[in-house]
This record gives sequence, structure tokens and C-alpha cells, in this order.
Amino acid sequence: MQNIPFWVCRPTAWAAWTIVTLLAACGGGDGDPAPTAPTVPPTTPTAPTTPTTPALQTWQGKVVIDQGIEKAIVCVDLNSNAACGSGEPTSSATDSSGSYRIQYQPTDAAAATQAQQAPLIAQIDTNAVDAQDPASTVTQKAFTLHAPAGKAAQINPLTTLVQRNIQRGASDVATAEQSVALQLRITVADIYDYQSAPSSTSATLADNARTAAKVTAFALEIGSELRTPLASDAAESNQQLGRLRYVSVNEYRVFVRSSDGVPNADGYTTSYELRTGKAGGVDLTAAQLYTASPTTNSMYLTDKGWNACNGEPPRLSTRGLPARTSYCDGSILYYGFSLPAEDVSGQAMADVLTRMQTGHTVLNTTHGIPYAATIDITPSVVGNATFSAGARLITAVSVQLNQPLFINNTAGDMLNAPTLEALIAARPSTGVVLSTAAGTIGGLGMYSATEQIRSAFVDSNTIALYRCEVDMPSVTNPRNCNALPNSSFSIATRGGSRYIQIDNVPGTGQLRGYAEYNGSVYVYRQERPFTSEASALSYSQRLNGTAWENLRTTLAIAP
Repeated sequence: MQNIPFWVCRPTAWAAWTIVTLLAACGGGDGDPAPTAPTVPPTTPTAPTTPTTPALQTWQGKVVIDQGIEKAIVCVDLNSNAACGSGEPTSSATDSSGSYRIQYQPTDAAAATQAQQAPLIAQIDTNAVDAQDPASTVTQKAFTLHAPAGKAAQINPLTTLVQRNIQRGASDVATAEQSVALQLRITVADIYDYQSAPSSTSATLADNARTAAKVTAFALEIGSELRTPLASDAAESNQQLGRLRYVSVNEYRVFVRSSDGVPNADGYTTSYELRTGKAGGVDLTAAQLYTASPTTNSMYLTDKGWNACNGEPPRLSTRGLPARTSYCDGSILYYGFSLPAEDVSGQAMADVLTRMQTGHTVLNTTHGIPYAATIDITPSVVGNATFSAGARLITAVSVQLNQPLFINNTAGDMLNAPTLEALIAARPSTGVVLSTAAGTIGGLGMYSATEQIRSAFVDSNTIALYRCEVDMPSVTNPRNCNALPNSSFSIATRGGSRYIQIDNVPGTGQLRGYAEYNGSVYVYRQERPFTSEASALSYSQRLNGTAWENLRTTLAIAP
């Protein structure tokens, strides 16, 4: 046997096969078998991997404004640049119901993920048609609607606000949805399905998500920079010239609106209107500046009861565009939005004031929106003055959702009854004398140039109506009455105050009825409701705080 050096029998950090071989020699005698090498199993070659083709991607749903939009084109915004680009999956034109379908085969897993996370865009061109009014095209100017990823079932103006909020940095879709719902005062469910909500009719303008969607679509059409605020957005204080009537430094009235932009617990910002003025060089009093309209004794029915609405409470507006605004505790509600502000810095004041006399050319001529001028001044009085840096002209559009119910004159419209029930009991139709109008109640307006509408009560649900001759212009001495068709009526309550709603008052420009106020019954009036979004539209132009400060200084009006 061969002698093995003693140091070999002390294993070191050699490779494993060396140690195994030498240890066999360390303990053996002359008869030990020779060591054998370990058996290594053969390696089986691995077959090459075949790439898995991602599943075919499909998007389908409807494009909607009021109802389905025909001839819209939908694309998948793969690169999230808010525009349909070449190579992005695109639908054919939507059908008469607004339906679309897109199919796309991703090349790999990354492309599939990108498609699943992509928002949708619907291109609305000037040939697009809304199923609600198939005889007309839906827009005079092309615009786009958007929907978030995973929300293909409906692409509409409200989903557009959601997607824009996501693009601005909303943390997720649910947060953006809640923000839009708060902004418009609708529910999250309304964003994706409002078509079953009541439509505006010949009787009234609906205050719901369906109307909000149509308002938003019109804002997109005319180029408003719509936005929904993020929770992280800082408050935006602002000041605007609400109204100016200027004859001289001794004869003027100024209404300036200001807001700190801080939302309250309900998400509304508050806006107050500061009024100042002079007559004959003497400062006008608060009573003169804040008198109710149309008379000094007018009262308006609000969510909190009757109010003169002469400066208090403040306007409440949600943040964002469109914004929902409540004037005088809900006596008037409207949606509002604005066009991009015009930079008038360096421009001659006289030129800007001249333009403000007549308003925005496109809104006047192309869209036919009534203009409510805020400036009554002879432009030449400002001489050659110009606006400074930061001066802006704001064009604000509003859609009024309701008509206020008001008592025209609390000094003259009172009836001889303490409650509505007492009035009903005191004027039964069985006691009416047609020849003298005895037993009837006046105040319901004129039926013709010489006939007044008067009433009496058949029962607790039916009111009898008459047309009676009167002396004009005093509207006195009613007589020779003729019966008109009866009408149903109901007693409604708002802000704790009750009033009679007459369902069918014929032939008058205003609706009339009877309401309880301050322990008596009064005749109330209400302009007939708007019957469409178009009829409720109006706009105004206002100077921002910087521009107003420039003008105020030029006119020498005290701050």
C-alpha cells in the first residue's frame, strides 16, 4: 500500500470530489477497493418556449349626450395624450343608438396591459346626431368626450369630467367620480346612467344629471376649460365687477363680487356682493343699494322661507367648471361656466368698455345666447387710460334651472285670510255671482287686455277660474264673468312656508297663486319655467379684480 502523507488526511477546503477521493485512502488497508467516480445523470434538452399571444381586447358601449350619439368615432387612447392618434384602436361611426365596438389584438403582455389601462375618446363632429333630436346635428363645433379606463359602457360629458380629473392627478377613479358628483350635486351612479331621468319638456326644465350633461356638452362645444377640483387644490380667491352704472363721480352705482374661494363643509364657496354708490354727490344708504326687486316690498320664497334677497345670504357655488350656484338660499339655482379669460392688459379701457356694451360676437351671432350687460357707462369718460398687467375680461355663461316664486308687493298683495284653509273656506264657487264677480278672488293676472282672471274653490283639490271684465288701467270693478275650465291645485311647502300651486292658469305670462307669509295670505307670482337648456341660457362679461381696480382709479371712485 502506498503511504499517504499525514496532512492529506486532514481535509481542507478543496473541491468536493478531491476530498471524497482522498478520504477513501486515509482509512484503508492493502485490501481496500479503489474509489469510483460518482454517476452523473444525463441532461435532457429543454424545448424552446413559444410566446403566448395575449387575448383579443374588446371595448363596447354607447356614446351619449342627451341620448345616444350617431356618427361619433371612438378610439382607445393608448398613449394617454387625450387625442386619437394613428395606430390606436378605433371604431367605425356609431349607429343611431350611439353604440360602438372596438377590437384590438395586443402583440405582447405589455401591449395588453397598456390597452387595459387606456382611457377612451369619442370624437363628436358637426355631423353627429343625438337620438333625442334626430332632425338636428348636435354641435356647431367639433369636440371630444372621454371616459376612464375600464368604463367603456358609456362615454358622455360627465365621464369626461371624471377623466379630466384623473388626468389632473386624482388618486383613483372612485375619487374622481365623487369629486364630479359633488361639483354638480348629482350621484356617482348618475354619471354613468342618466338617460332615464326626466327630460326637459314644454312645461319645465329638469334639474337633474341629464340637464347637467347637456350643459357640460355645450360648455365643451364653445371652448370652456372645464375642470373638477382636486382635494389638494388651494383656495382661489377672486373679485369681479358685477355691475357698474356710471354717469359721473357724483352719480354712480357699483356692485363688486368677492370670494375667498374656501369651500365650506358642504363643498360650497361663498361670494358676497359689496354695493356702493352716490346720487347727487351723496353716498347711497344700504337700504337704497340693497332694495329688493322688482319693488321695495318684494319677498322671495327660498329653502329657508321668505327673504327679500337684498344682499344676504351670499351666493354659494361649488368649485370647478361647470359650477352649481345657489342664490339667496336656493330661490334661484343655476349651472355656470366661463370661457378662457381674455388678457386685456395694455388695451385701451375705452375699447374694452365699448365691446362690453354689446358682448361676445360668437355667443351673440353663432349661438344666439341673450347677453346681460354689466356696464352702463360712456366709454369716452376714461380718456386714453389702459389696463395694467393682470387685467382680465371674463365671459361667464349661466343656465338658470328654476324661476323664483315671489310676492311682488307685501304692501298691496295681501288677501283677507290668515291661512290657505281659511281662504278656501271663505271663497266657495257655489257663492260666486258672475254678473258682479262677488265671491271671487283676484290677483291671478290678465286674461286679455280688459279681462282679469279670478277664482273660487270647488273643493280642497279643485279651483274654479273665471275671466271678468275690469276697468283699465286700474284693474278695478270686476264684473261680467265667464267661467274658464277648472284646474286642480295642491298645497306645497318650501322652507316651512305653504303655498297653493294651480296646475293650469291660462293665458298669462306669469304663474300666479296664493301663499302664506307673516300671518296672512298673499298673491304670489312666478315667471313661467324655462322649458329647455337653450331658453335658460344667458351670459355676461365682467372685469376681474385687477381690471376693476384700474377702472375704479381712473373714474376716481372711492374704494
